[in-house]
Amino acid sequence: MPGRSTTLTRWLVIAVIFVSVTTGSIAALKNLRTDWPSWVIPAASAALGVITAYIASWAQSEVKATIDHRRMRHQRQIGGEQALLRELGSSNKLPRLQSIPPNQLGVHAAVRAKIDTSDSNASDWNLPQYVTRDIDEEIRQVLSATAKKNGFLLLIGNSSAGKTRCAYEGAKAVAPQWQVFRPKDGKSLNDVVNSGVTLRKTIIWLDEIQQYLDGENAITSNTVQKILNASGPTIIIGTIWPDLYYNYLERESQSSIPPGRGREVLRLSITIDVSDSFTKQEIQRAREVSQKDDRIAEALQSSHFGLTQMLAAAPELIRRWESAPTAVGRAILTAAIDIWRLGVKGAVSDQFLKSATPLYLSPTERAQAAPNWYTDAIKFASKRVKGATSALLQLGNEMSVANGYTVADYLAQRGSEQRRSILPPMQLWEQLLNYTEDMDDLLRVAKSAQDRILLRTAEKFYLKAIGKGSAHARTELANMYNDQGRGKVAEDLLRAGIVNEAEARSSLAYMLQQKGRWAEEEEIRQEAVRQGDSYSKRQLAELFIRTKRVAEAEKLLVQALAEGDLTATAPLSRVLEGRGNHDEAETLLRTKTTDAADHSESALADFLCRHNRLDEAEEVLRQAITSGQPGLIRSKLVDILNEQSRHEEAEEILREAVAEKEPLADLWLAIHFTKYKREDEAEEVLKEAFERGSPFVGPLLAARLQRRGLHNEANDVWQQARAGGDPFAAILYGTIDKRNEDRIKKYGLEPDGSVCQPWW
Repeated sequence: MPGRSTTLTRWLVIAVIFVSVTTGSIAALKNLRTDWPSWVIPAASAALGVITAYIASWAQSEVKATIDHRRMRHQRQIGGEQALLRELGSSNKLPRLQSIPPNQLGVHAAVRAKIDTSDSNASDWNLPQYVTRDIDEEIRQVLSATAKKNGFLLLIGNSSAGKTRCAYEGAKAVAPQWQVFRPKDGKSLNDVVNSGVTLRKTIIWLDEIQQYLDGENAITSNTVQKILNASGPTIIIGTIWPDLYYNYLERESQSSIPPGRGREVLRLSITIDVSDSFTKQEIQRAREVSQKDDRIAEALQSSHFGLTQMLAAAPELIRRWESAPTAVGRAILTAAIDIWRLGVKGAVSDQFLKSATPLYLSPTERAQAAPNWYTDAIKFASKRVKGATSALLQLGNEMSVANGYTVADYLAQRGSEQRRSILPPMQLWEQLLNYTEDMDDLLRVAKSAQDRILLRTAEKFYLKAIGKGSAHARTELANMYNDQGRGKVAEDLLRAGIVNEAEARSSLAYMLQQKGRWAEEEEIRQEAVRQGDSYSKRQLAELFIRTKRVAEAEKLLVQALAEGDLTATAPLSRVLEGRGNHDEAETLLRTKTTDAADHSESALADFLCRHNRLDEAEEVLRQAITSGQPGLIRSKLVDILNEQSRHEEAEEILREAVAEKEPLADLWLAIHFTKYKREDEAEEVLKEAFERGSPFVGPLLAARLQRRGLHNEANDVWQQARAGGDPFAAILYGTIDKRNEDRIKKYGLEPDGSVCQPWW
């Protein structure tokens, strides 16, 4: 496709030729010996003057626009180069993978076998010999393919399951000489990619990718799509915990605001699950390796923890928390775990920990604490265990200067699971508000409060985040206001941010769409498109579809797809199908389905179902499941099978998902049983899932128990779900307390669980 400057040059040449030819033609008319009416030559000259003036004005505006375009492109390039230089530091070049110590990529330190306790604070980065995993071949196949045409690999597994080590070993086998870009945050990656800086033969390393998906500096799906559609080759590698992954996919799909950025980014990945337990074949390989590495031999002796957990000192971390020698030692770790699970992922200051720890002690324990209790407790909690890690890790922005602490990953995950049904102390919310300053942490804590139906508390955190410049907090607070029935307040809040905040524009347009105010929605989306918002281009096209302006919609969708927005695939195929171009629509969907960067299988399956080609739809979905795509694909396949009365096959697929510990599989299986009047089996599935801590099932179980008249049991389950921050708890509150349902929806609860008095 020719560039803007090339196109402009062509049109200027055509314009000059036109003027020259026309001027010459008028001169020729004057020289002809024909009796022209007296008005012909002056009229032609006047018309030429108007046309020439118009062309001159047009050329001037186009030249100005081209200069502005080049200036903006130059500024973006400078911004991207500066962002890349900030990442490079003094080296001025990206490092090669084989030259980077694994710990700098997020690989956990390992224990030292038979460690000398006198040297327990020592660290040993000599990693154990790698034990080949069954998934390694699949990882390398994916990386080999993406090394040729770009791709995004995401490994999903619990803390200390070995995700990052698997990714490192796979990348080292496939692309050891490639350079590695580890962006500081999502904005750094956005700036580099949008500037046009070349990332050829580069691995973009996003260990713990959730750190790049939240808050103001989050990666955008547009950035990832540009990487995947560039000439490359470029590989994106990320890791994430299962509960976080499915929380992004499922929770954001239930949101009343536009789809979350995290969900849109994760949907572009190829996923591979990393189990935290070893198969028989892996254990056998580990035994062979143990002949050369005492740490592997020692780790194999455990019957309660997996090999990778043993190597990461997981048992010692849990023991340090649960069996702390003093009440204060346990309290400081419990406080740190609660602060982490409520949303503070950055450094927690000494002042904060010192204020929070007493909340986890009884009056007697507080009275009996030693005068130097905090110094002793922090020394205990931050002491390195078995040379691998410590329960509390120091964080700092400067060399040799610690500005706070965070919880070790494994202890954070396991501690949060154990405390999921326990509400934190009431006073902790006030301390969180006083001590939390990071914008993204404030946003996460606000969401935690909202999920626990602490609406007035959530508002305080959202407002503090907005005061620090958080556009996402404005959107979330407006969404909460709208759910409370405060539509006018929500709209005013968004309008206050639409000038400078693209997210506020998008959310306001969505809100107007839901209210049927499509003319106002169009005005906002048109302005967003003029400002280069690719997401709004697709949304404007879908508005045109709703208002029967299909030709305009098609033009926009074609543009969006050409610019790399693969989410335009499904709506464009629907437009083509609506015009009767079924073959073209199907070809488009199948072409994008073969692209690993886009999950078009669902849309293709829908297309095939609409045309009664159920066998082909089934084949597409089964292939998608085999390739490791999100569980929503599996749910769609179950629907197709049930429509054909193939209920046993549908149930088998769901049970396979449960056996594979796929999040939400329990929920789908319970819904399946309910649909076919197998109520007892549905309840049994929900109870087992609730005991395991599966998300979203608690409120559904509570509603079922309430309908059976088991009111106390239902209330206990619902309270545990709310304590764990299950967003369905607020939605299903009416099944527990119908009398206060409207009041809860408007005003929420107090931290002590009582119903709030009206506060707005």
